[in-house]
Amino acid sequence: ERGLRLEYGLTSDGRIRACDAGAQPNCVSTSSLANQALYAQPWLATQEDPAAAFAALDAALNALLPAVEPLAREARPDGSIYARWRVPSPFVFDVVEVLVARQRAPYAAEPPMATFRSQCGTSKYVWPVTQAITDGGANRKRMAALCEALGWRINGGDCSSLECYQ
Repeated sequence: ERGLRLEYGLTSDGRIRACDAGAQPNCVSTSSLANQALYAQPWLATQEDPAAAFAALDAALNALLPAVEPLAREARPDGSIYARWRVPSPFVFDVVEVLVARQRAPYAAEPPMATFRSQCGTSKYVWPVTQAITDGGANRKRMAALCEALGWRINGGDCSSLECYQ
């Protein structure tokens, strides 16, 4: 039942939401540290500011998946940009959310960081067992292909992101 009421948008403290493993096992998020199977590391952009990084990300996503439908976009007072898209998938559609933001001290001189969540918009279950049908890692593969297309790097083992400490 939770799968019918998926929450989108940023959390009250302005972060990308974690995956709800019980409702949406076909998900990957930079905020899902509690469940390593659903966790992905944030990316560091090659552009100098969040607006330029977001423009590159939007263009790459549209080039990678031509049937992308924008659902939300918000330029935030701190200069960060949040966006959500509906993308085609084997399960009707998936939802990709991204927050591109300038890093905080002591990493403020670093390029902007992108945090994200990609999940199936609907889950299909095997009956009578309530086991979700896997997407074969499509969400994780999509985000890896997007990062590669952008030429961005994964924010590695230095844990300079807030998600590393949550």
